[in-house]
Parts: sequence; C-alpha cells; structure tokens
Amino acid sequence: MKDLGSSPRWSGGEGDRVGGDGWRHRRPALGGFTLIELLVVMAVMALLAALLLPALSRAKENAKSIGCLSSVRQIALNYTMRADDAGGNLADPSVSQWFAERAGLPEEGWLCPSAPRIRPASTGGRGYNPLGTVRSAWSYPSWSVVRSQFRFVDQRARDDRPHAGSYAFNLWLFGNRQLLRVPAVVLYPQSFFGRESELERPLLTPVLGDGIDWWAAPKATDRPPTNLVRGAEPSANGSFLSKGEMSSVAIPRHGKRPLHVPEAHPSNQPLPGGINVVFFDGHAETAPLDRLWQLAWHRNYEAPARRPGL
Repeated sequence: MKDLGSSPRWSGGEGDRVGGDGWRHRRPALGGFTLIELLVVMAVMALLAALLLPALSRAKENAKSIGCLSSVRQIALNYTMRADDAGGNLADPSVSQWFAERAGLPEEGWLCPSAPRIRPASTGGRGYNPLGTVRSAWSYPSWSVVRSQFRFVDQRARDDRPHAGSYAFNLWLFGNRQLLRVPAVVLYPQSFFGRESELERPLLTPVLGDGIDWWAAPKATDRPPTNLVRGAEPSANGSFLSKGEMSSVAIPRHGKRPLHVPEAHPSNQPLPGGINVVFFDGHAETAPLDRLWQLAWHRNYEAPARRPGL
C-alpha cells in the first residue's frame, strides 16, 4: 500500500503556499484596476467635467449679472429721487451736481462684477486712456476733468479722488444743453428731456446701463461697433475714443455672449450678448444688443425698422 502521509495532499501552482495543516492554499488575488478600467474612469471624469464646467460658468455669470442689475437699479433710484426733489425738473443744477459729485465713487455701486476695475485709478500720465472695455471698468485718475463738463457745477472745488465705473449714464436726461460742455450733445437741444413729464415712454427710456465711459448719448442713426471688446473705434494715433454713440454701450457684457468676444465683428451680422439697462420707470433688464436701437433714448426718438448695418 502506498504511504499517503509521505506525499502532498494537494499540488498547486507557483502562486500557492503550504499551510500549517499540510495543505497547499492559493494566494488570494490582489485587488486593483486594470489599465483599461483606469482609462474608462478617466474618460468618464473628463466627460463630467466637460458637462459641468460650462454650467458652473453660466451660473457664476448669472450671479454677476444679478448683482449688476441690483446696482443699476439703486443708482437710477438715487437719480430719480434727486429729480423728484427738484419738482421733476431734470435740468435743475442740483441733479447734475449730484451726478458730478457721486458718480464712480466706490461706495456708490458703479462697478459691475463682470467689469471690475483692473488697473489702479490713481495712475495716469501721458497716453493714459480712461475708457473701459467689455470686461473692465472706465477709470479716471482725477474726476476734475469730468466735473468740467458740467457748467453749473462748482469748479473751484477740485476732486482728485479716483472714480471708476462700469456704467454709462444717458446724457439726454440732463435736461438742457446749457448744463453741459460735451460737444456730442450740445448740437441737439431738441433731444433733451427737460422734465419728467416729457418722457412719453418711461418704460423704454434708459437711465443708465453697461458702457465703456461715464456717459452715452445714443441716436437711432448710430452704427454698431465692429470692435466689441472696446466698443469704440481707434483714432488716427491708434488710441480709442468714446463719442458717446450707441457703440459705447453696445458691448456684449451679459447675456448669450461668446467666450471670445470679437474685435472685428461684421456690422451686417446680428450682435451677440446684451447689456444690463435700468429704465426711468425703475425696472431693469438684460437687453440684447440689437434691441438697443428700439429703446427711447432721447426726446422724439424714432426707432429704426432695422438697426443700421443690417
């Protein structure tokens, strides 16, 4: 008879071991991912990121836009309160005095979260351009140059505090060309709103909205900008100047704007995005850029059937 005690009870492979009971035991397989499994996990994570990041970005931009709408409503409320105190007389010097003293101060809420101040307002010097862009605020190292545009504002008191803002005020609401020294508007005295009662369509008359400078005086015949980043056209020396036309507010700061804002947009194509606007009746909204020509910017404004360029 064969001696069973002298032979192994079970023979296994190379990965086996002999236990204390004399039996061979297979080592348990080590846990882990195969290369293919890791690649699948990485692909799924990349797909989720591609789906979630745009949504998070849109949510962030929407939050900024909500903050912006709140700011323009508050500024417009302050303006209409000054006008009411003046008995509805938009040409009262106290109204322009309020604007000349308070516009662009940090505590007045003139900065849009989507267009913050990106450079120190205290810097200036030769070649300094105060204008903003679609993503940055206008910034004046000294406000005295703006105060000088108002005739009945005390010019003896210098204001060297830096002022910055993301919004342009509708200059046609200052009541009378005699109050201003801005060349772009003094030639159109018939376009000013003199009193609140002259606003036939307060629901459509902007008080202020997103812009590249502190003022705007749009007209129905103004052409759109081709440079949607600057909102202004370059001068002969290459610097950008604001003429207060529709181009100074037709910048895609909000709404369905492209990721990369074009600097050479064909004027015969629809404009992307929109701006936040507050109206004389107190409501605020995000207005698509092509709709800006349909708003009642000044007295006797006649909206074109189609905006210039289309």
